[in-house]
Amino acid sequence: MLQLAYVALMSAALVVSQLEFPEVHKLAHRFLSMLCISLWVLLWHRDPGIINHSSVNIFGGSHYYDYDFVLYHPKRVCRTTGIFKPARSKFCKETGENVARFDHYCPWVGVAIGEMNYALYLVVLFSHWVISLYSALLSSACLTSSVVELRELLTRVKFLSNQQNVDWGSTPGNHALHLSGGGHDDRFVAEENVVGWLEFALRIFAMQPKLGALLVVASAVALMLTGLLAFHAHLVWHGMTTNEFHKLRDARRFHAALEYAAAEVRTEFVALSLLSKERCQ
Repeated sequence: MLQLAYVALMSAALVVSQLEFPEVHKLAHRFLSMLCISLWVLLWHRDPGIINHSSVNIFGGSHYYDYDFVLYHPKRVCRTTGIFKPARSKFCKETGENVARFDHYCPWVGVAIGEMNYALYLVVLFSHWVISLYSALLSSACLTSSVVELRELLTRVKFLSNQQNVDWGSTPGNHALHLSGGGHDDRFVAEENVVGWLEFALRIFAMQPKLGALLVVASAVALMLTGLLAFHAHLVWHGMTTNEFHKLRDARRFHAALEYAAAEVRTEFVALSLLSKERCQ
């Protein structure tokens, strides 16, 4: 389902860019979009490192990973597939396969991320971060250009109003400019924002709804991908996977809870010992 959402988002962004962006940026955005989609399809087809009876000796060799006797123990067999589990491997429930150096299951691509496709996954993340940031900045620039044009229009209206007799209307939030010149009266009505930047921004978005929607979506995606890339940079730096990060965190919490419970038991034991001594005296 998320794969269809991805295709829809990328298609919509590509259509908006071809309609609203300047010509040079249309070509650049089209190239980046095709690159991102091609990498996404390549990741979809790439083997994540599936462990079966023919590949278990490859991923379970001594040149791969050692057992840490904390999360991974030797001579363990997968209860679902009956295949020997090398260190850092995990059974993926979504795909029904054992994956070497399992990181996580990516619902946006519909594949497990593991030993053989993790590097490509990082490339896909980075490419989509680039295009989302590029789309957000370019949409912001185009909207800023619209703001400048609107301000110039309002400035010209005020300039023309100063050159003629002006009768300002009393409608709240709007000023009706009654311009008279020559031997006849002409009515010119212009809306001027007096509420603040929020309403002004909403009016700009109403003037350019496609660019406004692209700016909001692209900014949100760029922000999320920035956090995700930072998280994976942390994992790469420490030589961990997403699966190991969460398992170690849960293990630390479990051990912390055990230590707290043990401390409580010791405290209660000491209190009972002191109480028994007092009674004996």
